[in-house]
Amino acid sequence: MTRNTPIYDIDRFLQLSKKYLCYVARQVIKPIKKTNNYFCVATVFLLVTTACTKANNTQMPIPINIALVSPANEATNQPVQPIFVWQNSDTSITSYKIYYGTNLNNLVQDLNNYTVNTNLSDTIRLSPDGFSSPYLSYNTKYYWKVVGVNASGMRVDSNSSSFTVRNALNLNAARYALGLAVYNDTLYAVGGYYGSSYLNSVEVFSNATGWRTATQRLNSIRGSFGLVTYNDSLYAVGGTSYGFAGLNSVEVFSNATGWRTATQRLNTARYGLSLVAYKDSLFAIAGYSNDIFFNSIENFTVGGGWMLSSKTLNRQLLSPGATVANNRLYVAGGYDGSNAYRTVEVYDGTNWTSAPSMNTARASFGMATYNNKIYVAGGLGSTGNLDSVEVFNGNNWQSCTPMPTSRYGLGFTEYKGLLYAVGGSGDMGIVSIVEIYNPVTNQWQ
Repeated sequence: MTRNTPIYDIDRFLQLSKKYLCYVARQVIKPIKKTNNYFCVATVFLLVTTACTKANNTQMPIPINIALVSPANEATNQPVQPIFVWQNSDTSITSYKIYYGTNLNNLVQDLNNYTVNTNLSDTIRLSPDGFSSPYLSYNTKYYWKVVGVNASGMRVDSNSSSFTVRNALNLNAARYALGLAVYNDTLYAVGGYYGSSYLNSVEVFSNATGWRTATQRLNSIRGSFGLVTYNDSLYAVGGTSYGFAGLNSVEVFSNATGWRTATQRLNTARYGLSLVAYKDSLFAIAGYSNDIFFNSIENFTVGGGWMLSSKTLNRQLLSPGATVANNRLYVAGGYDGSNAYRTVEVYDGTNWTSAPSMNTARASFGMATYNNKIYVAGGLGSTGNLDSVEVFNGNNWQSCTPMPTSRYGLGFTEYKGLLYAVGGSGDMGIVSIVEIYNPVTNQWQ
């Protein structure tokens, strides 16, 4: 650089090394002073001072703008636990903060006060970062943005984006101690209890229609019974219609006949039983009636009627869970009048043996199978109503994302690759709430 080099580019001027700043200042300011133009002198002095400061400052550059990807702006029908996704290619960003809320002018940092720390190293391909939110409210519009922060503490806000959470897929009538099963590609919520009486009403659900009240009802009111699809029909077995007395009656439903009372009944009236279809038979397992807890099992086959099995459970239990996975019948948890249990028994068609215990003792909970893995949800435990969810992979139990609503006496089953938690009772009383769990993403929708 020579003394006569003109300076036309202020940015270039600010980038000159500290070694030449004072020299440049003297050469620029001297001729300006001769004109007595002190405004120009002050301006040049300010620029030089700024440049000197920048030359000494080791701070990293301010992060570039962050692009919000999902939920897309103005997206509708979003789950109650959305996954926030954004993109950024600036390697200087070391952490992110997510803000959201229902008021665009008053967004707050995520409810659990998380900070997502991610150091992006791939600056060619835009690398997505995700954050899973706490549960949001149904049918509500939310706004959100992401703030990136670099090592020196500098930050930049993304633009704001909005989305609306889906409508609740609730039952038309609140109920607990209901039966829940899939029949002919439709989800059936049957019977149960609400207010001061048991119910015989039926609601059916499909993705196309949502929940609607069926015209055909049970012939008898009942709750705490077993409901399962078997032999191309729905079987409603046992339960109770008043007090502590169990029922031994059985009702069968098909599209062709509607609900009809079967002539063949249980040998032992019981409620709080588990009912499972396994190896071409129905298994009515355990239960309670008139101060007696049962560990007995009854088997039913078409043409053979109900027969008491010579095999029994190790414990006499009320409201255990039961399901079939990997060609085995599993029975878990339950209550014996004093304690809820976390123990699990498994039947291979010949013998009952012990399986690994659940992490949490529970009774009156949901139990279902998806992809040969067993899921349990909610129930009553030593701490009261439960929202916890566990999955058994054949070797051990692992915790999953808890239900948004803690409850017991819920219906729980797999439908079209998702697990539906329907109705129940808890801190909010008897509810009509339907919450849907995606076992692939471990998220509630």
